[in-house]
Amino acid sequence: MSSAFKNFCITFGIGLLVFGLLGVFLVYPLITDETENPTDTSNTDISSTDPVETSDTESAEPVINGNTFTAVIIGKATDGLAASIIYMRANEGTQTFTYCFIPTDTTASNNIGKNEPLKYLLARIDGSSALNKLSSLLGVRIDYYAILGEDELAAIADRFTNAKFNLPNEIRYADPNAENPQDPFGDTSTPEVVVPAGDNKLDGELVHKIMAYNPTTNNEEYHVLTKQLYEAVFTQFFTDPGTKKNREAISSLFGVVTNTNLNAVIVEEYMDLIFTYDIYRRNEIKISSSSDWTKIAPMFRD
Repeated sequence: MSSAFKNFCITFGIGLLVFGLLGVFLVYPLITDETENPTDTSNTDISSTDPVETSDTESAEPVINGNTFTAVIIGKATDGLAASIIYMRANEGTQTFTYCFIPTDTTASNNIGKNEPLKYLLARIDGSSALNKLSSLLGVRIDYYAILGEDELAAIADRFTNAKFNLPNEIRYADPNAENPQDPFGDTSTPEVVVPAGDNKLDGELVHKIMAYNPTTNNEEYHVLTKQLYEAVFTQFFTDPGTKKNREAISSLFGVVTNTNLNAVIVEEYMDLIFTYDIYRRNEIKISSSSDWTKIAPMFRD
């Protein structure tokens, strides 16, 4: 065997040995590590991450600037339709109390993708779904909701101290609860309920009287009056004539107001922030059902 060929064999053998050692100590650990710790997270447990919002709330953003309380109050008429939709946000960081009376004929997409007025849409869905729908509409995350009816509204008004409701016009109608006994002198007229125009004491009795009034077949006048009643209760709820941090009165409401994700513990935690209506800068967002929502939505994030 020639010396050249012998040298080639020795060199080739040493090369195989070196590359083999490199493979054992460098390449194999990398392959093993990649196999045991894959970068593909398709099967990774992500239950500890923040929940993914539904399609209705994908565009909603939380308003974070100090401690913040956001809620929506949906007031229903006796026919079950939404007569009032009230959004509120108390923001400690900006020292602002923002609220908006959202028109009930504002349209939003229903579960089949068709636009429908909120007064009908909110009448059919639960509170959590309504929260998602309104969060999507306003473009901000809303944390809490309360859905009220006549009895709940009357219970709130009964806890007021000296609140008033200004009635634009006198209302008069046959008392639906009157037994109307036969008058011995032949008077068979039905007893009436009469509420005078002007300031009236805002209490549970007045709430029942107004919400029993339905003068027109299309419910338009009735819904307008009911909307005004809910809004009057809302604005005076936070002031001295209303409850004004009356913790006992507010806590007692949770035995009556049950269609809500609020409870006495949450309200107690946010009590001082909730009752800043007449302390912080007050910001009322005024809109109509024909407003351009692409321009309005940013107002709810200010």
